[in-house]
This record gives sequence, structure tokens and C-alpha cells, in this order.
Amino acid sequence: MKKWNSIFFGAMLSKLFITGLPSLEASSRYAMHVDIRESDLSYQSDARITLHLEDPALKPGACLYLPLEDPLFRRSSEIHSLTGHSVRDQASRVNPMIQWSRPDLVESVRPGYWRLTSVPALGFLDVAYSFRIAGWKDHPERPRIMNDFYPQVISECPEREPEHLPLQATAALFTVDLRLPSGWSVVSPGQETNDSIAYEGRDFFLVFYQKAELKEWTVEGLRFRMLGVTANFFQLERAIRQILRHHHEVLKIWPSRELLVLESEEFEPNSSTGLVVINRPQQALMRTLQEDFLNWNIWQLTLTLAEQWFGHQARTSKLEDIWLTQSLAETLALLFISESDEYSNLFTADDDNELWFSLNFGQTQDLLAASLSLSQSHNALVDADGLSLMDIPERPPYAFVRASQALRLLLKELGRSEYHRFLRELIALADLKSLSPKVVRKLLLEKFDREGARVS
Repeated sequence: MKKWNSIFFGAMLSKLFITGLPSLEASSRYAMHVDIRESDLSYQSDARITLHLEDPALKPGACLYLPLEDPLFRRSSEIHSLTGHSVRDQASRVNPMIQWSRPDLVESVRPGYWRLTSVPALGFLDVAYSFRIAGWKDHPERPRIMNDFYPQVISECPEREPEHLPLQATAALFTVDLRLPSGWSVVSPGQETNDSIAYEGRDFFLVFYQKAELKEWTVEGLRFRMLGVTANFFQLERAIRQILRHHHEVLKIWPSRELLVLESEEFEPNSSTGLVVINRPQQALMRTLQEDFLNWNIWQLTLTLAEQWFGHQARTSKLEDIWLTQSLAETLALLFISESDEYSNLFTADDDNELWFSLNFGQTQDLLAASLSLSQSHNALVDADGLSLMDIPERPPYAFVRASQALRLLLKELGRSEYHRFLRELIALADLKSLSPKVVRKLLLEKFDREGARVS
């Protein structure tokens, strides 16, 4: 125990002196040894984790929740991607499978939930496990993302199939000792001190890479890094800076202390604060079309960055409610795109600076909404009681545009300044509870009541 405490204490001191940032109130403390071998990265064996966990809720009967095993959590990540479910998304993909070294300490309740049968010391747990790193067998040379791989402590495991995702802790303290095979590098949030990584925040992740380039900048105090495998990817740096500055100016807060933007050519579900995965088209024709003739890649980038606030920092606990954070992210993206002379039109200009065609962001929303109305007999998002309809996760990925249109009307009603305030109030609420239609409606009723107006 003395060894682990010295690691935590040293990591905290290093963090304070190196970054000058105050310590957050960490709900849990993780000290991990991560052992990665060459065979693990080629999907021939499993990565090994040795973990010392400190949390006041650790006691017999408590529950260890592993998001990477939870089908509900993985489905929520897919919905956030705006990518429809397809066979290609699963082809040749490896999914993790947890194997505990001390199975006598835990019992499986359902995928992702493990009940503690024994705790040698209340509030402390030493455990080891192995799992297969998620990725693509047919593309073994590409970067590997390791996120949501550590257990979160909740008071008890749900006895029935859960309808809600567990409320995520505000922050945790991570110290990680990592061993990698020769030729591989890692990028993660936090500071490297004495051959270990120290980080305090909501989500911790590791990205392993061989043939990729890492660049780093600072944007309004945010540590901003890009990991790319092609030179063209780094051309997005200027746009990312503009988008980040805009979103921060509106919301007055960063979702995390640092941000990593990763280039990928495969579908990579992700819900980690501080990690943005940009999926570039594999076909050269589609890449040329999206990057040279359209601003589609910038529009998607703007929305993906907005999801760091609404979708990752401010989250819903139900699949049916994800349309809410998607539409809030969409309106945050709209605020940037509508003000941008360079990106407000979907089509870029020719050599004479003449637009190929005119189609702005709001018009594309209207076209999507019209298509949705034709393809489905009904397009309501909530019932008479204000609860999200159960079939929403099975609808087309752009179903949230109906809510986006309503929020555009709210923006017009409140005005830009007051709408900014509304978004900031939602971000503040998200530190206390998951967002839901009822939570948002209550906030709006209070806001309009203060101003002597009415809202339906």
C-alpha cells in the first residue's frame, strides 16, 4: 500500500508544479500497470492490466462497471457517430473480452457489470485482468485506441436489464505505468513523469501508433494535439483552431484540459472526453469531393468538436435521449458555420472565387427534415409526457434534425446572447445530472418565466 500511495502523491505534486493547474476533486484513484506486447497489437494475444483502485464505494456487493463490455454503451457510441449500422462496421473487427486473474473476487451479472463478492480492504481493490484491444485485423498497422478499459465503481449492479447508463464520475486520478514493444509509441492525456503517466480528469485513454506523426499546439490554454498518418490531415489544424475558439467563447469552459484529434480510415465508436476521431473516406474520389469541392468535412468536424461539450461532457443516460445532445451540438455547430464567411456554404469556390452552388447549413437541415418526413409516417421525438419515444435509436442517424429545427426557433426567440447563456446553463447542469428532455424543458420554463414569456 505504501508504494501505491507514494505513486499517487508524487503524481499529484508533479502535476501541480508542471502544469500549474489546481487539483480537481477526484472520486476514484487508479494506479495501473499496462503491459502491451507485439502479439497483443497484432491480435494474437490479450493485453494485461494490473490495477490498484481506491474508491469509498468499494465493498462487498458493489459493482464494477466496464463500459467497453456494455452493449448499451457501445450502441450509444455508434449513435453519436452519425453512422448507420452496417456489416462493414463489424467486418474483421475485434471486440474486447475481459478475463479476470482472480475470478473469485467478482461474479458476472450481465455484460459490462461485475459484482464484487469479496473486498480484502474496504475502499481498496487490487485486481488484474486481460482483454483484447479493439481494432481491425485487416489493418494491423493503424493506430490502436484503448479507451473505457478500466472499471468504474457503482454502488450496486442492476438486477434487470438496465435502461440507463450509469452516471459518470466527474473526475478520477490516474497514474499509469506502461510497457510497450519496440517501435511503438503512445499518446494519452496527462503528463509523463518518471516513466509514468499522471492525469486527472473524466476519461483516460491510450492511443498506440507506429507510422504516424504527432503535432502539438496550445489554443486558449487548451493542450491541443493531432495524430495523423497523412500530410493532408494536418491541413485541418487552422479550421480546428477556429472552431475550438468559437465553441469555447460561447460556452466559457473546456470539456477537458487537453484534446487529441486522431485520423482514422475506419469506423471507430468513441465517447471519450478529450478524444476526437476523424474518419476520412477511404476512396480517393470521396476524399477529393469532400475536401476540395465541399466544406462537408469542416461541417462534420464542427459538429464532432461540438460533441465534446454536448455528447461527451453533457451526456444523456438513455439511448432514446441521445437526439437531445446531438441537436444541441448541431446548434452549437450552426452558430459557428453561420458566422463563417469561409465555411458557411456547403460548396467551395472555383479559381475565380465564384461558388459552384449555394446551399447553407440551415437549408441542408431543412432538406434532411423533409426527407425524414417522407420516409417515416411520424417524426415526433417525445410523447405527451415529454419522454423520448422508444424507437428513436432505430431511426435514421439524422433523425435529430427535427429537434435542431426547434432549437433554431428557440435561438431566434431568445437571441444569440441569451441562447449562449442557455447552453452554458445546460453544461453546468450536466455536472449534476444526465440531460433529458424533461431537464431541458424545466430549465426553459424557468428561463421564460423569469423573462415573463411562455414556452410550450
